[in-house]
Amino acid sequence: MNADDFYSYGETPLMSLASMADRIGLSGDDHVFELGAGSGFTSLWLNLVAGCRVTAIEQVPGFVWRLSWVVRLLRISGVNVCREDYLNSDLSSATIIYLFASDLDDVVITQLAEKLALLSAGTRIVTVSYSLQPYIDQPAFEVMDQFEACFPWGAADVYVQRVCEMTRKT
Repeated sequence: MNADDFYSYGETPLMSLASMADRIGLSGDDHVFELGAGSGFTSLWLNLVAGCRVTAIEQVPGFVWRLSWVVRLLRISGVNVCREDYLNSDLSSATIIYLFASDLDDVVITQLAEKLALLSAGTRIVTVSYSLQPYIDQPAFEVMDQFEACFPWGAADVYVQRVCEMTRKT
């Protein structure tokens, strides 16, 4: 995938992001993990406008370098930029996970759903284009809200889910 392909990395428009923040009840107490942060515009907005602590996880070196540079240059506190694979990341301190990755294949979505099912009950997960429950066998996620949001390539469904208590494994 080419890092210059705007539609592959699809930024969330600010108006859509503001609408999502209202719908999910985002607050300054939240620690949001943006999985596949791309250029980091969403992470910066979440921190600077919504007041959240943010961990931006991205694999593309150029995106990681630029976002890290902006965070350092502007002396932004509350944004941690990580160059890693979110399937291997420690997500345990998240109160909200944001995943705009409509081009993931079913195998990756299944692996991610299994990983996210192990998070603390009540952790909210926002996904664009699909909910996670169909990708996992045990009841793990409750869809709290579903709505349509606008993106550069058109409208898409947004799913606000929470990790259910019954997913705890012993």
